[in-house]
Amino acid sequence: MLERSVSSRVDEQESHCLRAPSFHYGSTGLTSSESLVVQELVVRLLVNGQHVDTLTCSPWNVEELIYGRLYFNGVIGQVSDVTDMRIDVDAGLVDVSISGTLGDTSNSLLRKRSVLPYVTPCWIIDNMARFEMNSGLFRRTGGMHGAAIVDVGGFLARFDDVGRHNAMDKLVGWCLKNRVDASGKVVLFSGRVPWGIIDRVVKLGAYAIVSPGAPTDMSIKTADQNQIMLVGFTKNGEFNIYSHRELLSDGAEVERRRCLRAVHGVHGI
Repeated sequence: MLERSVSSRVDEQESHCLRAPSFHYGSTGLTSSESLVVQELVVRLLVNGQHVDTLTCSPWNVEELIYGRLYFNGVIGQVSDVTDMRIDVDAGLVDVSISGTLGDTSNSLLRKRSVLPYVTPCWIIDNMARFEMNSGLFRRTGGMHGAAIVDVGGFLARFDDVGRHNAMDKLVGWCLKNRVDASGKVVLFSGRVPWGIIDRVVKLGAYAIVSPGAPTDMSIKTADQNQIMLVGFTKNGEFNIYSHRELLSDGAEVERRRCLRAVHGVHGI
């Protein structure tokens, strides 16, 4: 059974935060200070002995990151394509063995769209508020991006990283590992939504992406072409919809079902 509220372990994240000497300028002038900063890791990625990429990332959930990045780049189509993965964080090296030929896979998890009755304005606002409330490491360091996947039952997973694309790749990799069908689920994201983020949502096959940040013209066009509801500037009880407004439920069906359950309960049906 799929466990909910899976995420980057908070204690693991904290262990990779360092205190760095700094100077703070404020009302009292320039004073000696100390700042909490996140650790950044440089990783060389080898696939079947070939150097294919160099990544900079946060040093946690590296396995999910690699699965997501390989999937996004079309190197693998599923987790089983990877026959071996060796991760050496201290050496900054990930060595992956895959079956088949590099780049010969098709990577699309898109599913046919139908309106999800639970994705209402209130649901969007409430879940973004919960997402931001749980962004403690960002509030303490200012150096994190986050991505989560949510459905009617709540949060399934959340991942954080110094890189926005890395956070999404970790989420995609987790979905691949757990065989999650994202077509009935929504991605919550922490910042701006450029094309590179939307393209990952397309590959994942998610229903929508919700963010407190701004999209770009390319991300709006890509979301529109792939039947993804793109929601931005979600803050203070408001938001903008940039594509597929018809995928937003007004909540009427949810209310109807709630009433039916109440009636059935009264009549013993």
